[in-house]
Amino acid sequence: MTPKHELSRVVAAAADGDLLLVGSRAREIVLNYVDGLLEADAFARGLVASLRPEHFQETVALGAPYAGEFDVYICPLTAALMAKHGLEHVATWYVKLKLAESDDGDSVLVVSMHPPERPARNRRKR
Repeated sequence: MTPKHELSRVVAAAADGDLLLVGSRAREIVLNYVDGLLEADAFARGLVASLRPEHFQETVALGAPYAGEFDVYICPLTAALMAKHGLEHVATWYVKLKLAESDDGDSVLVVSMHPPERPARNRRKR
């Protein structure tokens, strides 16, 4: 199984400072772990920019208000992200996102970003 959204473009959009939209619930959760909106944005960008193909779990279809197909990743934090944000105690994160393409460039919509609520089930065929 492969992601619906091209990961290299998702990572580039986050790393290059393109539009990264973090849903309100995801932002609230991240704010429980970091101090302030600027740090939350930096953390979200860093986490999305660190996604790798082996972190992919599945693609899920969501209804309103975030209608569409979203890719799910379980991602270990890099040492730099852990140190920068003081998150050594929360080393793995769940991320659900989609890539939106337009004539103005790519944007990434993140609707879930939190520590995993249950063990990862890597559904990739080996």
